[in-house]
Amino acid sequence: MSEVDIRIKQLAVTLTRDYGWYRGCNHKEVKEALLYIGLPIQFVQENYSGHFDIEPVSLAYFLRLLQMKDILPAFLTEMLRSAVQLKNVNEFRTHLLPLGLDWDVNERAIRPTSTHPEAEEELRKELEELLSHVDTSFPNLLKGAWETYYSDNPDKYRQAVTSCRELLRQVMEKLGGAGTRKERIGKIMRSESASEVVDAAAELVEAISKIQSKGTHGTIENSTALFAMVETEHILYFLLNQNRNMNG
Repeated sequence: MSEVDIRIKQLAVTLTRDYGWYRGCNHKEVKEALLYIGLPIQFVQENYSGHFDIEPVSLAYFLRLLQMKDILPAFLTEMLRSAVQLKNVNEFRTHLLPLGLDWDVNERAIRPTSTHPEAEEELRKELEELLSHVDTSFPNLLKGAWETYYSDNPDKYRQAVTSCRELLRQVMEKLGGAGTRKERIGKIMRSESASEVVDAAAELVEAISKIQSKGTHGTIENSTALFAMVETEHILYFLLNQNRNMNG
């Protein structure tokens, strides 16, 4: 199961747990919403199940279909503008944000954010390939961190960030050998200006990890953890790509 699939599944569970969605999401309104956003009647008839409002797995599958067609925001917007009223908007938004979406309260619409999940997924695939050239165990460490982030573990955010920080440390040690973090980065990058940028970013991840260790388990920690993990991926990608270019 990919990270996007996990995100969609969590969104589906959140929706089916919400009484407002459960009560308002009836067959007629869903079908009308799908047709309103321009889906062919054949697609609606072949893929829509009128029972997905009480079945998270079916709903997750259906939402994933819409997400791949890039019409998930339009569908959710129509459903939320009609009879469906969400009780826990904050929890709903928590699961929208990693998908690159957010709920515009004023416009009552689902809007894309600056995050691009599909592009991130492609970057992660390339990053996993780069990591495997350094150590075959590294891709699994990255996947494990994301699995922890999306788990039901009450300490998941701290553990996920700690895992990312540890992966970053091991990569630097493997490629840069002995020395301080800054010295290792310098050996890998062979560029003073680029090394300073990477070292500053790594310091930021380190600082966030310390904040996570002291914090409580809530929405703010969720967004902070997500930022730290994505930032770590960008650091790793920059490091490994630079190293690959220099070594042919």
